Amino acid sequence: MRTAELLREAWHSVKSGGMRSFLSALGIVIGVAAVITLVSVGEGARLRITAQLTELGSNLVTVSPAFRVGSGGRVSAEATQDLTVDVAASLRENVPAVADVTPVVQTRATVVAGASNLNVSVMGVDAYYDSILNYHPLVGRFIQERDGQARSMAVVLGYQVATQLFGSEVPVGLPVMLVFGGRSVPGVVVGVMEPRGSAFFSNFDNQVYVPIESMVARGIVRDRVGQYLARVRDGVSVEEGIAQIEFFFARKLGGEGLVNVTSQQAILSAVNQATGTMTLLLSAIAGVALVVGGIGIMNVMLVAVAERTREIGVRLAIGARRRDIARQFLAESGALSLIGGVVGLLVGWFGAWVLSGALSFPFVVSVQSVIVAIGFSTAVGMIFGLYPARRASRLDPVEALRYE
Repeated sequence: MRTAELLREAWHSVKSGGMRSFLSALGIVIGVAAVITLVSVGEGARLRITAQLTELGSNLVTVSPAFRVGSGGRVSAEATQDLTVDVAASLRENVPAVADVTPVVQTRATVVAGASNLNVSVMGVDAYYDSILNYHPLVGRFIQERDGQARSMAVVLGYQVATQLFGSEVPVGLPVMLVFGGRSVPGVVVGVMEPRGSAFFSNFDNQVYVPIESMVARGIVRDRVGQYLARVRDGVSVEEGIAQIEFFFARKLGGEGLVNVTSQQAILSAVNQATGTMTLLLSAIAGVALVVGGIGIMNVMLVAVAERTREIGVRLAIGARRRDIARQFLAESGALSLIGGVVGLLVGWFGAWVLSGALSFPFVVSVQSVIVAIGFSTAVGMIFGLYPARRASRLDPVEALRYE
C-alpha cells in the first residue's frame, strides 16, 4: 500500500469517526495546550525578571549581614550591628574596585499629606542611590549630601505614592508628615521618581526615599542599616569587586563570612534555575495528560479493530499483507494524535497569549517547545497504536470473515 493511499484512508477513517475521534484526541489536545501554555508563561517570566535585573545594572553588588554562629551560650544572630553609615563611607574610600556604595535601611511608616495618608515602605538612602540603580527623579531632585548633613527630612516620593496622595498635582515643595510608629517627623517633598515598576520582589513606585542620616537620627532612631548596594567600577570584573569587598569586611570585622556579598549575575542565575525547574516540573505534570490521551487513542483503536474485523478479513483474503494492515491502523492512530497536537498547539498559543497579557509577561512561544509538544504527542499516538495495529494484523482471515 502506497503512503499517499495509506494517509488518505487514515484521514477518511478519522473523519468518519466524528465525535468519537474528537473525544479520543481530547487528551492530546489538553496535554499539548498545557505544555505550550506553561512553557510560554515560564519563559515570559524568565525574560521579564532578566530584563528587570539587567536594568538595575550587571555590576551591581549587594552586601547584607550574615548569621554568626552561636557558641558558649550565645545565640546565633545577624551581624547587623556591623553595618552602619560610617562603614559605607569607609568602604567607598578604601576599596578601589567600588565606584559607588549606598547604605540602605527600610521600614514602614505612614505618610500624611493634608487630609490623606498612606502606609508605605520608607527607605533611607544617600545621594548615590539613584545613580547606582540608574533610577532618576521625574520632577524635582533626588536626595543630596547636604540633606543628610543637615538631618533634614527631604522626601522623594515613588511615582505611585505621589499619584495616590496628590493626584495630578506636582507635590514638590509641599509639606508632609512621616509617622514612624508613634513618632511624627515633618518633611518636605523635594522630588518624585520616574515610574520603574517592580524588580526583584520590590515595587519601586510604592516607596518613599529620605536621607539615611535623617532616617537613623529622627525616624528609626538606630544607626544600623540593613544592607549596602555597591556598583563595581567600570573595567573591573564583578568577581574582583566581590573579592575586594569580602577582604575589606574580613579585616574590618575580624573574620570571614560575616557578610554576604551577592552579584546581580548570581541572583539572575538562581532565578533562571528556579523558573526553569518550575517550568520543567509543570510541563512534566502536563505531559501526564498526553499519556492519558494516548490510552484513550488505544481504546478507540481497539474498538475500531473489533468493529472492522470482517473488513480486515476481506483485505487479508484478497491478498493484503499483514504489515499493510498494521500500517493502516498505525497511520490512523498517528493521524488522531497529530490532529490533536495541532489543535492543542492553537489552544495553547491562545492561552499563553491571554495569560502573558494578564501577567504583563513577554509573549514567547519558542519553536523548540512547538516541535517537542507536537513530536511527543505524535509519538504517544504511535506508541499506543502499536498494540491495536499488531492485534489487527494477526487476525486469522477465516475467523475474521466469520465474525459477526
